[in-house]
Amino acid sequence: MWIKWRFGGKLKNLEYFLHTTIELSAKTLIFGVYLQIEKQRTMSRRDDITGRKAMNGYRSSKANNKTKHRFHLNLQKRRFYIPEEDKWITLKVSAKTLRTINKNGITEVLKDARKNGTLLKQV
Repeated sequence: MWIKWRFGGKLKNLEYFLHTTIELSAKTLIFGVYLQIEKQRTMSRRDDITGRKAMNGYRSSKANNKTKHRFHLNLQKRRFYIPEEDKWITLKVSAKTLRTINKNGITEVLKDARKNGTLLKQV
């Protein structure tokens, strides 16, 4: 649940407070009353199997000017069939991990990820 709050003016009651404009998150104290608010979770750009994420770096122009830049992974959303469990799973994997899955098989890759502790999604 998101609570919105407008700056300026007086808050007459809690209902008015709940129907106004700037979003807040976490636990908030208003007029001595604590309101518990759920945090909205955003999807991270991480590989579900290896846990890899974007790197930071610089772009360099011909004049050697540097500007900050993020190097994102080539993430793909793919469904995989696991014959041992007889079920389909959907994972966000990078192109590099996809090649590893094609080479070694999904069960071996999942087993290695569980052993290394890098598996992000419960499979």
